[in-house]
Order: sequence, then C-alpha cells, then structure tokens
Amino acid sequence: MTVGRVSVGFMPTVRYRRIAIELRVLREAAGFSVEQVAEMLNCDPADMVAIEECRRPIPPETLGYLLRYGYRVADEDYLEYLSGLAANGHRRDWTQMLVDGTPSYRRMDEALMRGAVGTWLYSPTAIPPILQVPEYRRELGGAPEEDPVTSPTHSVEVWVILGEAALYRRVGSAVTWAAQHGRLATLAESAHVDLRVLPLSAPVGARYPQEFSMVDFLTPEGDNGVVCLRSPSRVQFIDRSGEIGRYHAAFHQLAGEALDPDESLAKLRALA
Repeated sequence: MTVGRVSVGFMPTVRYRRIAIELRVLREAAGFSVEQVAEMLNCDPADMVAIEECRRPIPPETLGYLLRYGYRVADEDYLEYLSGLAANGHRRDWTQMLVDGTPSYRRMDEALMRGAVGTWLYSPTAIPPILQVPEYRRELGGAPEEDPVTSPTHSVEVWVILGEAALYRRVGSAVTWAAQHGRLATLAESAHVDLRVLPLSAPVGARYPQEFSMVDFLTPEGDNGVVCLRSPSRVQFIDRSGEIGRYHAAFHQLAGEALDPDESLAKLRALA
C-alpha cells in the first residue's frame, strides 16, 4: 500500500485532523504499535507517525485497507464516513448538524477534543459543556460525555472567559446550581485551567455577543488549530488561518477586560 507524501508547509484541514485522531485511537484500541501498522502497509514507521500527527494525509485507498483489514472495522456507515472525509480532505471548514441520535463517531466536536492539547472558550451567557456538572447538563438535555478537563487519561489546558451573566442564570434546582458553582471554583484553582469572569459592565462584551471556542493541537508545528462556532442547530468548524487569527485577537481583547484569575476565583467562591 502507498502512503502519500506532501509538500513542505502542509497545514491540515478539519477533515485530515479528524482522520489522524481516529487512526491513533483505533490503533491504540487494537493494541498495535506504529511499527506493526507500518509493516501492514509496507511503509516506513515515520510515515505512520506523520499521518497520526497530521503532518501528511493518508490516501483514501490506503485508509480503507487499514480500516477493513488492519483494524477490522465492520460498520459500513463508519467506513463510509471516514472514507468521505479522506476523499474530500483538502476542502476547508466543516459544518456539523446537531441531530438527535447522531452516532458518536460523527460528532466532530468530541473527536477533535480527543486529540487536543488546549482549548480556549468564550461563553457570554451559559456554562460551557465541558465545565458543566452532570446534573446541569441533564437539565439542558445534554448527553453524558467524557470530561476532558479532569480525565485521568486525557486532559487539556483550558482558558475560559465566562460572561458574568452565566453565573446568575440558574439551571435546575438549588442543589444543582450550588454544585455547578462549586465545580467552577474548583476548576479555577486547577493548575491547567485559567478561568476569568467578564463583568456585565465590560464594553467588549457587547462587541462579542456570541460564544466561540478554539482547539489547539501539538502537531504540526505552526498549525493554528480550529475555531468552533456553535448554534442551536449546528457547529461550524473553521480551519482557515486568517479567520482563526481574528478569533485569537478577539479572545485576547476579552481577556484584557475580564477579571484576573484571582478576582474571578474570589467571585466564584462567594457564589459556591
């Protein structure tokens, strides 16, 4: 089988990133080493490392072979989904419709977090899902999911700017609300969480009324990551460097007018 090589300066798309993360997860679940997979494909182990690190793409025909005969994937819909990503891997951006009953492997947002090393979250009016206690999530109709903030197997660095309004918009019972405030205070004390509260009086909040998040990855070097824009019906993923840069600039503007981490922690403790 062949493993494609790419030109210097290759920057991954959301689709290539998704495939890279999935291949690493599948290989580890199957108990294979990179060397064993490279032997299956008759390629250099360094090529497989580059694919899993999203420094080069895998050709669709090689992907299909590896999934079917290497990792023994039998779900035809799953195979078709990943093959479609590979066939259109060069295309920029991605939109995921939020439909009840969507299989977990079609949840691009959850998959990207499995490969992330850091995430930036701006939420002006609600607690972001990865910071919610289970009771809060159930009140909003959300399904249980892995906690990437405190998971013992995969944790990420988290930077959060939380609108002050989110702290007063009660969800669920008094017990649930107290538990949610307690979790926020606990997370704010964590070494890998930077949580800042944006006061209602901060003018910059009116400039950015919609939530957004950014996901960062270890490789390839120089990659700007992915921006995620969530609405009630869909999540849009942006992987164009210029647009991502504008969201980074917006986040820094918001951080500049937010309370510092110590002031934010004091406010959270007072509510817990």
